[in-house]
This record gives sequence, C-alpha cells and structure tokens, in this order.
Amino acid sequence: MARWAGEMEFEFVDGADDSGAFVATSKVVQFLRGHIARGEVEAAARLYEETGATVAKELLAEAKSASSSTQKHLAAMFAQARDFASAGHVFELAKDFAQAARSFEQASDFASAARCHQRSGDLVRAAAALERAGQLGAALELHQQSGPSDALAECLARQQRFWQAAQVYQQTANMRGEVEMLRLVPIDDAQRVPAVERLADLLERYGHMDQAAQIVIDTVRQCPAARNHTGLYQRLARLLEGLGRYDQANLVRARIQEQLGGRSVGDQRVLPAQASPPAVEGAPLAAAPAGAVITGTVLPPASAPRPITFAAMPAIHAVAAPAPAAAPIQAAAAAFQIPPAATPSSDPFSSLIDPFAERASGQAPAIDPYAQLKAIPIFGELTLVDMKDLYRMCQEVTFTSNATIIEQGVRGDGLTVILAGDVQVLRVEGSAATPLATLHAGAYVGEMSLVDDAATSARVVAATPVRALFISHERFDQYLYGHETAALCIYRLFAKTLAERLRQSNVRT
Repeated sequence: MARWAGEMEFEFVDGADDSGAFVATSKVVQFLRGHIARGEVEAAARLYEETGATVAKELLAEAKSASSSTQKHLAAMFAQARDFASAGHVFELAKDFAQAARSFEQASDFASAARCHQRSGDLVRAAAALERAGQLGAALELHQQSGPSDALAECLARQQRFWQAAQVYQQTANMRGEVEMLRLVPIDDAQRVPAVERLADLLERYGHMDQAAQIVIDTVRQCPAARNHTGLYQRLARLLEGLGRYDQANLVRARIQEQLGGRSVGDQRVLPAQASPPAVEGAPLAAAPAGAVITGTVLPPASAPRPITFAAMPAIHAVAAPAPAAAPIQAAAAAFQIPPAATPSSDPFSSLIDPFAERASGQAPAIDPYAQLKAIPIFGELTLVDMKDLYRMCQEVTFTSNATIIEQGVRGDGLTVILAGDVQVLRVEGSAATPLATLHAGAYVGEMSLVDDAATSARVVAATPVRALFISHERFDQYLYGHETAALCIYRLFAKTLAERLRQSNVRT
C-alpha cells in the first residue's frame, strides 16, 4: 500500500507482531539528489526531515564517490536537518576536518571528533575530545605530543597524578596551578616529600619562612616517608636559623647526627661533610669544613637525647596526632616529639593560606582572587571542583596607569577581575571619550566576551596601576568543553543575567 506526503511516496512494510510502518520509497532519494545538485540545501533539509532519516544510509554511500561540491551541499543539508553524525561523516569525506569535528561533537561522538581534530592538526582539542570519550591514556599521549601546557596539567590532575601536574604547571609558569597541585599530593604518595620540598622553596622565596618551617614540621609528623629524610631535617634547621630560633635549629642538627652517624668527641659532635654546623645563639651561621669540631653551643651526646619542642608558627596550626608506635624507624621522630602519620583528613597543606597573595602588615589581602571569581553571578552554581579548575585556568596580569584593558568596538579578549587599583569605563565617539563609570577592586569587566564574539561597547582604561585576574575567551572555551555540567550552569545563569539587565534597562526607559 502506497501513501503520498508532499513530494514523497511511502510504502507500508509489515513488521513483527502485526506491526508495520510507512517507509520512504526510492523516489525521495531522487528528489533529494535534485535539490542537492541545484544547491537547494534548505529544501533538501526539509524533505530529509520528513523522511525520518530513513534514506541516510543510501545518501552516505553515494557521498563517498560524489564531487566535492555535492559533498559540501549534502553535509550542509545534514547539518541543517540536525543530523550531526551524518554531517560529520560527509564533512570528513570532503576533508573539511575542522567542521567534521564540530559536527561529531554536536552528535556527542567524541571519539570521531578527536580523530578529525587530530587530522586538522589541533592536538589539544583532539586530546580533550578523547578525554570526553573516556580514552584517558590516548588523551594524555596527545597532550604530551603538544608539549607542556595547562591542558596537559589538567589532564594529569583529572587522573589524580598531582605531582606530575605540578611539574607541568612549573614548566608553564602557572604558579597558582602548581601550588594547588602540590597541595593535593596525598600524604601516603611517594612524591609527597618532593612536593613539600618544592612548596617550602616557594614559600621561602616569597618571604613566608614561618609557613615553610611549619609545613616541614607537619610533614615529618604526618608522612612516614619523611621520618628519615635527611634533606627535610636539614631544611628545617636552616629555616629555624633564618627565623632566629637557633636553639631549636641546633637540636635538629644534633638529631640528624644521631640518625645518620658521626662520632663523639667528649660532649661535642663531629658532623659529616653534608651537615651544616649549629649556630651560637644570637649569632649568624658560618659554614664549617668536613670533620670540624663544633664549638660554641654544646650539643648533647647521643646517649642523652633532648627532645625538641616548637613554638606555634604564625597563621599555621599543627594538627595533634596519636602517640607513636614502637618501631625503629620512629625512634628518631620520637626524640623530636613528632607523632606518627595522621589520616589524610589532617593534611597540613589544607590549612595553608595563599602564599602568593600580597599582604600588608602581615594581614591577609583584602581582595581574595578566588573569592572574587566565585562571586561572579554566572559562576554562582559551579561545584568546588569545577570552580577550582576554572581558577587554575586564570592568570594574574598587571596594567600600568592609562593602559587600555579593553578597547571599544573590537572582539573582547576575556574576563578581567580587578584585584587592586581603579579602572575607568569610557564611551568613545570619534576623538571624544565620555566617562561612564569608575570601577574599583572587586569589580569585573569583559564577562560578555566569554560567550559572545560581538564587539565591545566601551573602552576600559587603568586609572591607576592595576593588578587583575584574567581568563581569555579561548581558555574559557576549553574549560567549557571539558566541563559539560558546568557549561550548562554557566549558560543558564548567563541567560538569567542578560534577562535581568534587559528588565532593568526597560525600567529606566
């Protein structure tokens, strides 16, 4: 039984259990061929939609030997009819790999999208597509081929390879990301000690010796791998000396000798070549040659150990832990009054303040970059993990007075969150610039450019030296691609924000 619908003829085909369906006859393919040959993409798309895509298989088979112009029109027809998977296949046949990848992404076929991105030379996007396809190993290989990048670090972080991620962030000079990854290295991880050493280096470099010393103390208390780590004890002694706590530094060095050897000379100790001598209280340290007998502050002999106690360090709170169990490896730690390893929930990194934020008179900064980013309405529903991932993609930038942050009438670069300083918003008409507003620390500009390629509506200029947090349009696009749930939240809140602005504009007019 045949049935006509517009230009199409359908044939009723019996199915199982007395069921059946109308299926398009071969005539519809002829009509489609005609539309495509004439470049009538819209008409072809309407006809294709009405067939229920029952002719797709035949059209795809014909596309393999079709001309490039026919392939282009056929792919456009599939795309307009929202058959993105078929569009991707035809774009790939036409060697338009970038468009094929986009179509496959719209069809949620990320493995095929990765293949096309790779053939177009976009390895970063290909790796991201492989991650979404669940092929993490292949994704990591592609990221590594592209060289050190924040995308590679993020891929490692998603696989909980935090130490490796920190090393990549170090290579890309993303200190914010590096510190975050160092803090996430688990206490029982083999790389916990080098992670602490690196973080202590950074803390010391930025003048936070008290925090560097405290994090070393807490690590020796909590991390089994740190109990006999000579380098950490030596670092601790040097940090204590830098803080003027010479008695404690001397006791640390004495305990190093009890653990690592050395010989007694009366009631003094002869230090091995790699150890530094203790200081006379109140006097600066001077290096001693190997085998030198140390004078000044007399260290206790090994037979009479003296426990070391540490006063509380500013801004850091050590976590109490249970008494040590009887074991040879913990004997030296016990002399230091250091308890055994704590559970990961008492990770000393978790209490560390941001060591790279500027502070005045030893106080925390008035503007917290992470808090300011989190306060932006379009990010209001992101989870902690998604918010942290976004924060790591940002970078701190500075502008001198009178520098242009955003130019009017051009495509915006991205979002800028003002951390310190003032900016002026100007409307430019010819050679005249009309001030519209002055923004201070905590304000943000350019959020529209994150999701819109339209030209900017005003110029933004630094009225004073400005320090800001910035994320580019391109980096934000990469973030959205790898965070589908976050992207849905952001776009929904973005639409809500636009609606509210439009409502307020209508009230004013």
